[in-house]
Amino acid sequence: MRPPPRPLAFVLFALLAAVAVDCGDSDPGPTPETPFLTPTSPDARTAVRIGDLEIEAEVVSTPAARSLGLGGRDSLAEGAGMLFVFPAEGRHTFCMCGMRFPLDFVWISANRRVVDLTKGLPPPTPGAPASEVADHQPGQNVLYVLEVNAGVIDGAGLEVGDEVKFDPPVSTTNLFANPGFEEGEEPWFSLRTEGWGTAFSLSSDDPRSGATSALLELRSEDDLDPARVYGVVQEVSPDEFPEVLSGYYRVGRWEQGTPKQYLQFVVIVSEADNIPPEVAAATNHQIRYILAGVDAPPIEIGNARFVMVGTGRPQVDQWVRFERNVRQDFEQLWGAVPAGFSKLRLLFEVRWDDRDPSAGPSTADVFYDDLYLGATGAQP
Repeated sequence: MRPPPRPLAFVLFALLAAVAVDCGDSDPGPTPETPFLTPTSPDARTAVRIGDLEIEAEVVSTPAARSLGLGGRDSLAEGAGMLFVFPAEGRHTFCMCGMRFPLDFVWISANRRVVDLTKGLPPPTPGAPASEVADHQPGQNVLYVLEVNAGVIDGAGLEVGDEVKFDPPVSTTNLFANPGFEEGEEPWFSLRTEGWGTAFSLSSDDPRSGATSALLELRSEDDLDPARVYGVVQEVSPDEFPEVLSGYYRVGRWEQGTPKQYLQFVVIVSEADNIPPEVAAATNHQIRYILAGVDAPPIEIGNARFVMVGTGRPQVDQWVRFERNVRQDFEQLWGAVPAGFSKLRLLFEVRWDDRDPSAGPSTADVFYDDLYLGATGAQP
């Protein structure tokens, strides 16, 4: 949700779509022996190296820290900067509201290459209304943005394509790899087990951000099984159970020929040390989150609990955001936050259950994009 207008430093809202923002008047991996710098502390710093240039950068990754940025400061020390880290790649929007000195900034992709450069942005005229302060975006998707004093880019001879290094390495807060499907299909996959339909594909048809999203194509002519699943899946193995899962879905086509045709996402916890005794024989326990399509849990599963996030027919041709505190949900519905688990399987689906052979045709095109799994307050 976008915050109300307020004075901000090089204001950055964690929006992944290319939209204008209101600034107000008055955001190769390390070797095992090299720890990640998790950029959640106001004291987090990393050395950013681009060719012969080295910048000692403050690291900011939460929405609040990204919004504050360098606001209210009178200057930035020589050789210093601020590195903004996002949960997912996108054409993130900045403006200079609240700034008191000029800046350069270096737009950096997820594979740590310079993809765009913006030089010599002046601070706004004191008292200028927000409507007169220009917005700035990169020409390509970025995961990081480095703010430095004006003149640094030219002085160091930086160019698009330059390699960027962080020391110590910087970790994003999103547990999902490739959360916006901008790097191809992997590590996302579709199951090949009985009851699963056509595998997901990448689509350039109106992605929520970037160039692509995941597309699930439900077709009743594929197979008239009583249950059929079309989904995109990723597995992660964090040390601790995450707090929040969020993302966006869009329905392009929806012909519901059977009553129990719906969208959901599922969190499956495998082999937890504290798996509820009543479902221990299943080796996993899970929560299924209904996004749209039905008004009540569609089936009964002994090792699953259901949460009705949305009900009824889904909206068509509109990106819809969803978010749940999955840590709280597991504690409330299963009695404890999962611990000691071997892995988490996260599934984003469109499906039907209990289909009658005489049911009419079913068709759905469902897109997922900008998925997030991690800490509260860091999601896009």
